[in-house]
Amino acid sequence: MIIVLRLYICLGLFLFVPFVHAAQAQVEPTPTDLAAVHRAMVNLTLNATSGATLPLVFTPNVFDHLWQAWDHRKIADLRITSLSQREKRKLVFDHYGLLENPNNPLLPLGFVTRNGFLSMNCLACHSGNILGQTIIGLPNRNIDLSALFNDLAKLHPIPGLFLTQLAFNFGPERGLVVSPGIESTALNLRDLNMNLKVLPNNLGRFQNSVVNAPAWWNIEFKTHIFADAVLPITPRVFVPNMTTILDSGPAFKSAESSVSDAFVLAKSTKPPKFPGKIDSVKAQNGKAVFETNCAKCHGHYELDGKILDYPNKIVRINIVETDPERAFPSDSLASYAGLLNFLKLSWIGEDFKSEIPKLSGYIAPPLLGIWATAPYLHNGSVPTLWELLNSAKRPKIWRASESSSDYDLEKVGLKYQELKINSEPTNSHVYDTSKKGRGSYGHHFPDKLTQSEKIEVLEFLKCL
Repeated sequence: MIIVLRLYICLGLFLFVPFVHAAQAQVEPTPTDLAAVHRAMVNLTLNATSGATLPLVFTPNVFDHLWQAWDHRKIADLRITSLSQREKRKLVFDHYGLLENPNNPLLPLGFVTRNGFLSMNCLACHSGNILGQTIIGLPNRNIDLSALFNDLAKLHPIPGLFLTQLAFNFGPERGLVVSPGIESTALNLRDLNMNLKVLPNNLGRFQNSVVNAPAWWNIEFKTHIFADAVLPITPRVFVPNMTTILDSGPAFKSAESSVSDAFVLAKSTKPPKFPGKIDSVKAQNGKAVFETNCAKCHGHYELDGKILDYPNKIVRINIVETDPERAFPSDSLASYAGLLNFLKLSWIGEDFKSEIPKLSGYIAPPLLGIWATAPYLHNGSVPTLWELLNSAKRPKIWRASESSSDYDLEKVGLKYQELKINSEPTNSHVYDTSKKGRGSYGHHFPDKLTQSEKIEVLEFLKCL
């Protein structure tokens, strides 16, 4: 089932049908907002004016042939050669955790054509499927871009050299990205005015600073972006993600308008409502417990999910005690300061409205739609909200269900199987919390609650 929001543009003369979740908006969109959303949806799902164009050999029909990069035994087991073109394409999409695009059945969400070649954009990671619903703004917890880029490189080794480098910016686990590795790669061959240059800047790689893609519908409440809140909200920060290394300086800068439209689209998305039963009495009690113990960092909310206030609070590493690998500044991110300084001095940083913070910690995020955004913590190391509230029960090594329709509405999060060490070969569905940057420790604040209080808080979180 796909939830559809219809946007009527240009005095009703043009009808466009994106599939943004149609929850009730807190603020009525203006005609200007609707026009921006329309432009963003055209750019992101149909005909791109900006986007990260892949090396020139990658044309739109590449998804019909990607299965040829797989293991021959797997190809035989799946009997791929006997399938129709549409069946092969769906099999490829499912293999990499990509979602079908109703506006263009030849390509998955997040991939469009730009100047005749394949181009990737933000919808690849920021469109997810839960319980059969495809929702723009929901993180794609199943996407495996690292495997996708590596397989593209297998089919086309020479132009694929760039993709093998880009694959380093996506962790081996599905749904994770290495931030700010994408930005550093995109800017390595640009000067401060975004013009192309020959000698690289060497802005870092950051392989272990993995994060979950955040939910889009919370962006309107935040003043800073990234898990450690090191940069103020500005579309320019994301221009590198919507351009290619072949774009000229003027072409790079021109992408700002389409990124600004995407920001309006992001702010227009709304979280899906919890589809299961909610005990109203326990939820009311849980709200009181949350107000006393959690609201100082995460904000105050009504039972209907309305956010009353959000403090944009950075919690120090020595207080939150979660995996420090992604936090700035840290010893393991020595080159992070170089990237941030480059951003601040460059064209991208010209519209910064605040100094880059020097506080080492993580932003306590808004919690709207939290029930749908598993796994949890900044690095996606905790599969359910129940384990987030019960730190002693968090699995060390676990494998998520491969079905996007498989979701645990009782514990609220991913259905998973806990594994023993070396019990089976590691694959992209397996999360090992002993790996660098993947620790599931910390955020022990709920440990002081009673079991009854934890159950009540969980019930309240379903309401958001």
